[in-house]
Amino acid sequence: MFTNRPHDQWRPERPVTNEPGAATLPLWSDRIVAVTPTHHPLASSVTTCWSDLQEATFVFGNDDTGEDMHTLLKRKASIAGFLPTVRREEIRSLRTIALVINGHGITLMPTGWLAFFPDTILEQVTVLEVRDGDGFSHLDYGIGWRDRNSSTVVHKILSFLRKKNIE
Repeated sequence: MFTNRPHDQWRPERPVTNEPGAATLPLWSDRIVAVTPTHHPLASSVTTCWSDLQEATFVFGNDDTGEDMHTLLKRKASIAGFLPTVRREEIRSLRTIALVINGHGITLMPTGWLAFFPDTILEQVTVLEVRDGDGFSHLDYGIGWRDRNSSTVVHKILSFLRKKNIE
């Protein structure tokens, strides 16, 4: 999503629609899963709920995705009635799987990221669907723009999307 940051950087879940002349277009959604080491007590499950994760230590990268996952966890944990234990690490969120494998906690990540890991990594972790009364959590991606944006690149992208009947 284009935001009010310099250079209109892309960011998920940062709507600009509260501003006059702003609009968004959803593009795709990615389910959020918990990733645990194979020896974790919940590793024998396929699905779990947020309250089952209250004793866990969560590890997140110190990037935008880590921030988004931490925000999601705080909201879901609050609803489930607990305050999560979180460690933010000075790494990219994709690399937190190494910390999980080495027993430093569990992490949350979009399911689409699992395709980046070789089987030798995935064999060392368990992927859990986390469900609550709202179903599964998702990270939604989209594009946002302001009508006053004069960037020809933005207008070309929007024109392309309109031609493809995505809008």
